[in-house]
Amino acid sequence: MRPKIGKKSTMPNMIAMSQEAARGLVDRERKATGSKMIAYENVARAVGATPEWIRKFVKNNEGKEPGLSVGFKILDLYNRVCMRVETATEKELTLKGEIDAAFKSIALVLESEASAEEIREQA
Repeated sequence: MRPKIGKKSTMPNMIAMSQEAARGLVDRERKATGSKMIAYENVARAVGATPEWIRKFVKNNEGKEPGLSVGFKILDLYNRVCMRVETATEKELTLKGEIDAAFKSIALVLESEASAEEIREQA
């Protein structure tokens, strides 16, 4: 099916995005598991493909282009992973803010106690 004249096909962009997302998913799994082969297996299982296909797909266009459903599954999985990372980051930033506020309060209390001690020593 050819695109209508004057219209650009989004398929090459979809394939490139799917491929980049698949690379990111494999890299994340490799870091988590310590094994690239297990990473290929985990990503393949999650998107309904074979580990061999995932391995070829993420390497310089060696694999066939994904079918529409696999391409969308890769993008959907990547999106869900990103959402979890963003949520975890927000929680960590919130916790960091609470810890920083606690340290600031403790520092003020200690500073106040030190000032009171100085006053007592001078008296």
